[in-house]
Amino acid sequence: MKLHVFLADLSTELRGRAQAAQGRRLGALALQRSARKARLTGAPKVFPRDEEGAPAAFQDSKGATWHWSTTNTRGLVAGVVAPTPVALDSEWRGRARLDAVRASSTPEELAKLEGFPEPRELVLWTAKEAVLKVARVGLAGLSETRLFAVLARDRLVLSFKDKRFAVRTFVLEEHVVAVACGEPRFEVELHQLDGVTA
Repeated sequence: MKLHVFLADLSTELRGRAQAAQGRRLGALALQRSARKARLTGAPKVFPRDEEGAPAAFQDSKGATWHWSTTNTRGLVAGVVAPTPVALDSEWRGRARLDAVRASSTPEELAKLEGFPEPRELVLWTAKEAVLKVARVGLAGLSETRLFAVLARDRLVLSFKDKRFAVRTFVLEEHVVAVACGEPRFEVELHQLDGVTA
């Protein structure tokens, strides 16, 4: 299965409500483009959320169930729609404070990431957050999320409680992006939203 993740540049010049509004608009556009690439007919104009505000699964006109996720960080918004549980997380590589990030990783986990691009802690943190999103739990589950295996330089398996999740990670010029999926085998194609104005 191939997942189509759409990325958009989020203006770092905007602040507060203006930045939040641009993030929502770009996130919605990323979801629409991802839905189109996934061949979802009749994608909702507004993707549904559950009573807690988390992304909710929905059905298309043929009765198939679809899942979605968005993420944003300084300078980046991303969105994906898929026929399986999926979650995105992203972090800005220039993040000043990494204390919580470092505290969430064990030396054994970081040793498994030997050879990964720096900052390795941020790669692992982003992967763990994506897993917690796809497992539908918050950061309270962080201490129960562990790196189980490294399959390749961008393919990880993480465990949360007794379940394992496949994760693809991408270290971009300014950002780290992680995609967690309910399926053990999946590919990810990153697409840039071109021609989008702020």
